[in-house]
Amino acid sequence: MFPSLVRNAQKRLAAVWMRGGTSKGLFFNKQDVPADFSELEKTLLKAIGSPDPYKRQLNGMGGATSSTSKIVIINQSKDAAYDVDYNFGHVSLDKPIIDWTGNCGNLTAAVAHYAIEERLVKEKPQEEGDSLVQKVRIWQTNVDQRIIAHVPVSKEDGLPIYEGEDTLDGVSGTARAFRIDFLKPSSGKTLPTDNAIDTLTLKDGSTIEASLVNAGNPTVFVRAADLGLKGTELPPQLSDPKFLAKIEDIRQQGAYTMGLVDTPEDAAKRPATPKVSFVSKPQTYRRLDGETMEATDIDVTARIFSMGIPHGAYTGTGAVAIGIAALLEGSVVNEMATKTPDGMLRVGHTSGLLVTGGVLEDDGKQAAAASLIRTARRLMDGHVYV
Repeated sequence: MFPSLVRNAQKRLAAVWMRGGTSKGLFFNKQDVPADFSELEKTLLKAIGSPDPYKRQLNGMGGATSSTSKIVIINQSKDAAYDVDYNFGHVSLDKPIIDWTGNCGNLTAAVAHYAIEERLVKEKPQEEGDSLVQKVRIWQTNVDQRIIAHVPVSKEDGLPIYEGEDTLDGVSGTARAFRIDFLKPSSGKTLPTDNAIDTLTLKDGSTIEASLVNAGNPTVFVRAADLGLKGTELPPQLSDPKFLAKIEDIRQQGAYTMGLVDTPEDAAKRPATPKVSFVSKPQTYRRLDGETMEATDIDVTARIFSMGIPHGAYTGTGAVAIGIAALLEGSVVNEMATKTPDGMLRVGHTSGLLVTGGVLEDDGKQAAAASLIRTARRLMDGHVYV
């Protein structure tokens, strides 16, 4: 009787709860969600548990952080050049807002696993050395980006291999890592203003220098010192409301200067993009887990803010952006980062280390490609009730 009563009282939707990189999200096949956009947003907000004035999302699936309040809608692509198309929604904790303006680089890893497990991939896997690798061709509809994931799969059933010894700082346990290539990761110009550094004027009349980079997601990079910071601070030290208001001011002015909004205030309607990141030279610091990050093991120290709060690690699209920014002559990231001969960048973030890399076009200003190494895991599948 009880299951029947639940079904009669609420609608249920087929869904999968997945981790990708340092994020988690609720995944839906496009055919299983409402086609009407207004109804779709109402349904997704209820499923995730927003808006919640307590910012806990206890009445939904969300995890009460910017990294765990995410939605992916995916379908098999009608374009022969791609296996799947997907749309990403970043859900506000306390407001009835789903921001569809950007991508989640971390959940892109989960998109690749989902596509394989749901048998949405058209091509057969290929032998690469001792491994069988499934190439997943992904079209990211939010930002019109082409992404290729290279996922190790089982020779028995063609499904992703989960067992491995690879670790990802910010995620407990081990898994099998794989590479994700972001091809032409800029929607438009990599430097929207054509400048490596712009000067933003804030509401109080003060100014701050910033590099405005459009790669992965639009990102505003500033120097930690220009914020009065050392650069090694952790989230508890970055959560003062006055400081976060300044970060939001920088974000809004950056959005306006990049041409993403008509007025700085309009940026409040798109809280997911652009992101704000501050950088400093390599430093030794205490990580979020209490371990020590050595300056000799990184090329740049960085922190990033997502949906108005300090991120517990570093966003995937932020990793794409910082990898490209490090190559842009004169940018604040280029200024702070140790130069490496292979173009790879070791970023010291809140929870440890990530390695990213990029390539510029011959003009030295436009992003040609960027790569990330990530892990992913299906956590649960079934139905979510709304």
